[in-house]
Amino acid sequence: MLDAIKKNITVDDVIHGFEAAKRAGFKTKAFFMVGLPGEEDEDFLQSVRLAKRINPHYLWLSIFLPLPGSEIYENLTTEDKVDFSRESFFQTNSRELNLKHRKFLLQFYSQPRYIKQFLSSLTWSETLYFMHTAWNFTRLTLFGTAKT
Repeated sequence: MLDAIKKNITVDDVIHGFEAAKRAGFKTKAFFMVGLPGEEDEDFLQSVRLAKRINPHYLWLSIFLPLPGSEIYENLTTEDKVDFSRESFFQTNSRELNLKHRKFLLQFYSQPRYIKQFLSSLTWSETLYFMHTAWNFTRLTLFGTAKT
């Protein structure tokens, strides 16, 4: 899939880059996409395995959405063109893609290794932020109100 979107990098490049960044003490971020044209089930599983292997501190995951003017968009047939009024990078009309998106997130974020890394790397201000967010979510869920 890296070749299909012309990233000009290999999976080994990604792995070595994340290893080097972590050794240097950097917090790492990774961006993955599901639903690229030509993506097979095995490609999806390889992406999930790669995300788990590099174990970034932060993971962004979107559903592929070809933007007008891009090479991929221009190569789509008229029937495959996207109705942008009903699509987003995180939710689509495709039940299958929505399920893949959720499955990827669940498999990544539920790893004990990720949870341990995340909790141990939080700064004091991040801890307060997440506590505040959790409190507001709880209030909103239980009582219908939240303070900002």
